[in-house]
Amino acid sequence: MLTNIAIMLRALKISPLESPIMSKIAEGNKNHSHKISNKLERSMNYEYSRNENVVAVIWLFNPKIERFAKVLKSIIGQVDKIILVDNNSNNIEHIQYLCESLKRKIDITLLRLRFNSGVHALNLGMKYACEKFNPTWILLLDQDTVVYRNAVAKVLKVLARLNPYIIDRLGALRMSGKNGPMKGG
Repeated sequence: MLTNIAIMLRALKISPLESPIMSKIAEGNKNHSHKISNKLERSMNYEYSRNENVVAVIWLFNPKIERFAKVLKSIIGQVDKIILVDNNSNNIEHIQYLCESLKRKIDITLLRLRFNSGVHALNLGMKYACEKFNPTWILLLDQDTVVYRNAVAKVLKVLARLNPYIIDRLGALRMSGKNGPMKGG
């Protein structure tokens, strides 16, 4: 999580003139700048709400159970659902027991692969999340990333106030908007 926050803070230091949107405005194309200004204004009016549907996707391969328990506990209350994608871990019984012990606190799904797909597990988890839960946001984590308290809410508040150009530079993806799910191109 620290890496993601550090990238976000660096992106905030981008000069407005580096933005293609701001460059078009600076060129003086009044018709184009008016359309862009309206679009930016609408995007900046989005207000963060805890009603966001945030799903965490975590990929696993033989996690250290004590550390992994800290990871899960760190995101309970920050996300709405957790999807775990296991890459054929040797300690699957411990993972299953941990998931069962947390089911009363959060909706948690364990997807088990019969092979080690590596980071491709995140792709499978995102696909599953989109098909089953239609999330607004997906938080991608690995098995040992402990998230600071209120970090997800703080990041969502910051993202809600950024213009789309900066969000694109961050790699933050909004899975749905006020008009429904985003459509792939």
